[in-house]
Amino acid sequence: MLSWPRNVFRLPARRGAFVSGRIAGTSIFFYTRARESVSGLIVALALAGEAAAIEAPTSVKFDDISTHSITASAYVATPGFTGLGGATAGTNIAIGGTYAGWHVNGDKWTTKANVPTPRYESAAAVLGRKIYLLGGYSPSYHNENEEYDQAANTWLTKAPMPTARNQLCAAAVGGRIYAFGGTNGSPLALNEEYDPAANAWTTKANMPTARRMSAATAMGDKIYALGGDNGSVLDQNEGYDPSANTWTTKTAMPTPRYKFTATAAGNGKLYAAGGCASVKLSTNEEYDPAANAWSTKASMPTPRYAHAAALAGGKVYALGGYDPLMNVNEEYDPAANAWTTRAPMPTTRDIFSAAAAGGKVYALGGVTSPYNQNEEYDPGVATVFAGLEPNTQYTFKAKARDSSGVETGETANISTYTLAVASLPLAGTPPFTVHYTSMTVRWSSGTVSNNMFNGPGARYLVQASTCSDFDTIAASSNTANIWAGMTALKIPTTYYFRIQAYNAVGATDFSWFYLGYETPYYLPTGCGSAYNVRKDGMADYTGIQDAVDAVPGVLVGTACVVIRDTATYFEQVTVRGFTNNNFRVQIMGDPGFVSSAPVVSPPAASTAAFEVRNDSVTIMQVDVAPVTSMQYGVMLSSNICRLSKVDVLSPSNHIWRAGISI
Repeated sequence: MLSWPRNVFRLPARRGAFVSGRIAGTSIFFYTRARESVSGLIVALALAGEAAAIEAPTSVKFDDISTHSITASAYVATPGFTGLGGATAGTNIAIGGTYAGWHVNGDKWTTKANVPTPRYESAAAVLGRKIYLLGGYSPSYHNENEEYDQAANTWLTKAPMPTARNQLCAAAVGGRIYAFGGTNGSPLALNEEYDPAANAWTTKANMPTARRMSAATAMGDKIYALGGDNGSVLDQNEGYDPSANTWTTKTAMPTPRYKFTATAAGNGKLYAAGGCASVKLSTNEEYDPAANAWSTKASMPTPRYAHAAALAGGKVYALGGYDPLMNVNEEYDPAANAWTTRAPMPTTRDIFSAAAAGGKVYALGGVTSPYNQNEEYDPGVATVFAGLEPNTQYTFKAKARDSSGVETGETANISTYTLAVASLPLAGTPPFTVHYTSMTVRWSSGTVSNNMFNGPGARYLVQASTCSDFDTIAASSNTANIWAGMTALKIPTTYYFRIQAYNAVGATDFSWFYLGYETPYYLPTGCGSAYNVRKDGMADYTGIQDAVDAVPGVLVGTACVVIRDTATYFEQVTVRGFTNNNFRVQIMGDPGFVSSAPVVSPPAASTAAFEVRNDSVTIMQVDVAPVTSMQYGVMLSSNICRLSKVDVLSPSNHIWRAGISI
């Protein structure tokens, strides 16, 4: 007896038929049966199944762009891609025309290294491929700061937050992380900044509105803190500018709520989804910072609160949540304004954190016990391209294939630039040349260690501040050079310098490279001009004789050669050929030196450390200490010459005629 499956398609009595209505990414199997016209015998035959074609990608999205890497994702409008799960169906992305290889086993969850400190109601923020999990509760308030390396699947403990708290929110801008609000008994307005490079925290300007259970997300160089609760359900939208350390009130959310998600989608807009306002919500509202306006978008299929969300491949993944406790995974495509359901989380939970890195989404902690789960969701569309040159244009395209190995067509080529880099100047080049009330600042467009330097078109914003936290800016310069002159500086004031690099299309991650600090030189009393000397190159001249030779032959004021360090100079200094006009040439150590002085130790066969053959010359606060044989320490053969605080030292009797000859 034959057993037949339920018929999906009924084909007419002919040798072949066209089947329509197939769903991309699903398999279809064919059975035929025939009746012998005389005997009536039924003959059945099962034919091979065939996989329906997967949707062809239409574009490439860039999840993360840095100086040396790009995370690129194949994109098609939701609900595609269909049927990415399995060992054959997948996506493939090319860089420069060369495909990276098939990314298979998409739409899949994998268990990763557990969160070191079990907790819930924490906050997560991402910098590059590192995720930082902050604060939380279980069974007390936490201040832990734990860093997850997505590429290595490892955790590191970092400097804890200054303030233990839960129900906080966090976001990252410019290489720094900002932790806002929360509670440790009452709603907080706190704003604490974490610098991963220094592994240190700094307190910043408080939010205007104290609150807990709010949401925050970064767009460009600003952060938006939204909603929450402080005894009342809030609709606040407050924008934070980390560079200025200031807050601005923006247009309020249309729907007041707490325990919702806010996700920046890479299109210059953010999406506030779900939450609670006496009832669980499915509301999805879009905020456009450029217009400072909100609009309503397609609602989440599942109303909920205490869920988490993250962006990968240009799409928002809304995970888990409450009422009841759930493990749902719903994908929102802002470009299509459409939702679809994806593979559910392995662990049902709420009040957890989610973050995306390397084109994958991570669900961290939360309630279900033991509160330390780390589960990775791979949409199956992303590839990380590393080892790239900074400020360089790269071209990408994508294709897909179905479960039978049939490939789609390719997208058009889509190009983007890596970010530009700024670093310390190359070896032998000082970062500062210090002048009187001004400085020349230098940096590099790359590093020798990896031999990677910015391509053409990079620009640099250089800022000087009298504050190490750059709360106020004293001077700035925007330049395509790898140096900048900073003028009108005050003395004796220490200035701090930082640089922000922009690529050829004006993009930056808003991070700053800290160059260092220096103090502009002041003009010593009685000097009409100063020719500054510093052996390490951080002044106008690296040698005393070079500075003397730079003094004009006809003096129009007292010309001071000021040695700004206490280094030993292995040279003979000769002064002659000046027309004084009742002014002087003065060679001197920095007047700020109290118990030390620069040293002159001339080379072999020198006549003296200082040979003065010009009238009206002063040498002061400079020591002479030869290590080779010579006739004199100082030889003066002109009128009106002065020596002050000059020690001539010859413990090994290298000076064989006189320490000072007049």
